[in-house]
Amino acid sequence: MRLVARAAPGCVRATWAFMGLGCALALACAGPAAAAPLDAVVGTVNSTTVSASDIALARALSLFGFTPSEEPIRATDVDRYGTALVSALEASRLGIGPTLTELDEAWTELEARMGGSDQLRAWLESTTIDTAWARRALEAHLRWRTWTALNEGLTIQTPGAAPETPAALESELVARTLLRPDEAIPVPFAMPARARP
Repeated sequence: MRLVARAAPGCVRATWAFMGLGCALALACAGPAAAAPLDAVVGTVNSTTVSASDIALARALSLFGFTPSEEPIRATDVDRYGTALVSALEASRLGIGPTLTELDEAWTELEARMGGSDQLRAWLESTTIDTAWARRALEAHLRWRTWTALNEGLTIQTPGAAPETPAALESELVARTLLRPDEAIPVPFAMPARARP
């Protein structure tokens, strides 16, 4: 003979409600969870997205002519970053870029500017920025710098003529800013304490 215990339907609902309440209380008593920094897509360059953290990283590491700043990110920052990214992507398409040795040397210079390799690593870890992402940003910066120098080198100086500002090279890549002119996005993470331009 088998005995089977059956609960009334109302008891089952009450049990589930009680268990749900217990889980909610357990989570509430656990204390506040560390919130991940918020990020936002602020622009695009064709299919490449530009996030607030991309611009904040460029500021923190003094890339693309940015300097460290806790100021909110505005449309002008996105335009500036998008223009630099177009140049870096064009350089990449043409195979223009740093060698691995040049990238390693630039990384070593960056570590020195940030107060040493331990300081840079600690800041990257505190902001949950992957070292590979930071190195890719530095590589794009080096491509942008080379592309800018090549663009400026295309200007032909004619003796006796007034110097002209070099025109920007045409690109099929389209940079779009998703922020309104009056809109501002907070910087998603703190700037490093020892960063210098």
